[in-house]
Amino acid sequence: MADWSVVFAETLEEYLVLYMDARGDLDERAAVLKHCRDAITQSPKVEKDSIQLPTPLHLAIRKEFLSYLAEDDQAEEEAAMKAIEDQRNKKLTPDEHASTAKPTKAGDYHKLWDPFCTAQWIFKEEANQIDEQSRDKSDKKNFGAHTKALREWWNTLDVERKEEASRVAGSWNAQGAPPEKQAAKKNLRNDTTEFVDTLRQSMGVHAVVLLAYKSGDDMKTTIIEANPPMGRNKPFSMFSDGLKKWAKDGGEYLAEYVFDEEKSESEDEDGDNDTTPVVKVDVNGNLLLPQAKSHCLKAGQDVVCEIFRKAYIKITTRAKVAVPWLLLSKTPTEYIDPACIPPGFCITDPSKFTKIAIAALWSHWQQREKQNLPILSFIKARREDLPGRQAPLEFHPALKRDYVEIDPAKTTEEEDVENNPTKAAVEDIDINRMEASGKDGAPADDPSVEDLAGKRKATSPIPDTSSGPSAKRPRRSLDDQPMVPEDTSPAANQLVRGTFLGSLSTDPADLELFSALHALPRLPSGWPKSRANLPRWASWRWAKKYLPAEVHANSDVFHVALGMLRRTKFTDAGGGTPVVLGLGLLLQECWRAVEVEPNAPGFPDFLVNSSLGHKRAEDVVSIIRQIIGDLPSPNVQVTEDGANHEADLGSIEDAKGKDGGVEVVKEGEDGGGKEKEGPEAESSKAEEKQGKKIIPKKKKGKKTIAPPDSPELKSKRQRKPSKRVLGET
Repeated sequence: MADWSVVFAETLEEYLVLYMDARGDLDERAAVLKHCRDAITQSPKVEKDSIQLPTPLHLAIRKEFLSYLAEDDQAEEEAAMKAIEDQRNKKLTPDEHASTAKPTKAGDYHKLWDPFCTAQWIFKEEANQIDEQSRDKSDKKNFGAHTKALREWWNTLDVERKEEASRVAGSWNAQGAPPEKQAAKKNLRNDTTEFVDTLRQSMGVHAVVLLAYKSGDDMKTTIIEANPPMGRNKPFSMFSDGLKKWAKDGGEYLAEYVFDEEKSESEDEDGDNDTTPVVKVDVNGNLLLPQAKSHCLKAGQDVVCEIFRKAYIKITTRAKVAVPWLLLSKTPTEYIDPACIPPGFCITDPSKFTKIAIAALWSHWQQREKQNLPILSFIKARREDLPGRQAPLEFHPALKRDYVEIDPAKTTEEEDVENNPTKAAVEDIDINRMEASGKDGAPADDPSVEDLAGKRKATSPIPDTSSGPSAKRPRRSLDDQPMVPEDTSPAANQLVRGTFLGSLSTDPADLELFSALHALPRLPSGWPKSRANLPRWASWRWAKKYLPAEVHANSDVFHVALGMLRRTKFTDAGGGTPVVLGLGLLLQECWRAVEVEPNAPGFPDFLVNSSLGHKRAEDVVSIIRQIIGDLPSPNVQVTEDGANHEADLGSIEDAKGKDGGVEVVKEGEDGGGKEKEGPEAESSKAEEKQGKKIIPKKKKGKKTIAPPDSPELKSKRQRKPSKRVLGET
């Protein structure tokens, strides 16, 4: 059998150099001896060559190193080895042996000690030797062999050693853990809570610690979950190694956080990921300018956008609110404190900001921050963004209709005329044209047939609606409408139509069209209204807040709807209201798509990803200007040559005098004169309340208006006049 020192000579030479270099450092030399012992015991040469290693091996290694050390070092080594041998040869009393082997951890006393477990502690070397011989520690599956071998060893012990183990177990159970461990366990909860509170108040961080405290006979544990500790990528679980390391080295992590803060910040600046800094506020709610960590244009735009959003949230006190970038770009000083932006600075959508604009804005904010002034503050917000300040709805009482007694002597034709005034009005107009032209029908190019009969072709017959009041016109499908109209929808603002139309857009062209709509005449009651082919949402029955999703997603749908609004002709306020409503809704939707921010909560996906924007808004404004150019002037007298008959009917309202009379134009071949009928010509107060129906009468030359008691019209039909709400479609 070969000597172990000869077999492992190379290993001993390798660790001898390290052992000599660690002179004077006892801990370092102890570590070198441990590594050398492990290298020898784990070498396959031990089993292959059947080498018998000395016991204890670390003491034999020191004896091999002794001859290579210096003289003074040899004396120290000999004294140390002699002390170790004396300690091994010293015989301890049973009480001293039990006191030396007693566990020092509080966790070892969770369960009561029994003689079997106590014997493994007081006879540890013998038990470990049995364990090493009985199983392979690298294989976790044969752990059952460990307990089986120790049980067999326990059964082979003599009675004296078993009695010693029973006596020591009773002593350990009576004494419990060491006094210092018991004190630490008793005050663990209070000390840990105080430590966590101190961290939160002084540094604003959360520490993850394991709390263990005694409650009756059991040990209670709990976990405070928070951010992962410094140097960790994710929070650790209850029984992870990270938890143990944090409990052991938590003080070192805390010291690194406190004293190496500048180093960590510089490392963050050198990182590859450019994240948007968090905009914080002080105790007064004023914004604090974050530190710029990147020179990327996108990061600068995001920071500016976040600063504006936080400042707008402060004035509106609403977390989910969008910044009105369109209003800020038009009138910035009306909403923002002028001192918070550089002189001459143009505010636009943050995505349009350049590096020069961001640098100028950033420099101005830094100067204000040095002067302890708020970097950005709003002085005004949109009315709809303020809590509890929605525009109140105006209430208009319904008009009460006069009671009309049915005359049984009326003919069937008269009942048909009364039940269907639209059809009667169209027939009277056609009769007048036939008399004036001397033909059987109206000219093919006469636009009045299309305008007054609901955009029908001249060659197609007018549908018969003489079945009575129950006959209904076909309506566009609105089955997808909500049962209750949404806020800011046309259906929810029918009582305040004028206010709603004026609030859809602030564009000058749209406001000009809205003013032109007010200047147009109103048709008297009973006259037919043109039924234009308009989009289904260009109606006061539209009950949704936004336009359909296809308008946002498909540009063809947008242009088709815009073309339908452009081709619709109107010369009165009633016919133009749906067109103005549709154009206003399109403009409003374009600016909504511009103002909405990506990933903004509370907005539909089709609005966030909408194809609408500045270009679509310009297209709508261009169509609005074309429509304004096509509108007739209210002061021009319309003649029959190429003029719309509906425009002349609407101008009747302008022909009324200040005293309520009607100015009737009578012109013959020589031009004729004017004759005015005032209130004195009315026979009774009831007639004044009921009013007179004015019906056009065809004469030579220019178109004239016949008086209500004209014998020619009296024989054709008798229609009951009714009141008309101005502006109603």
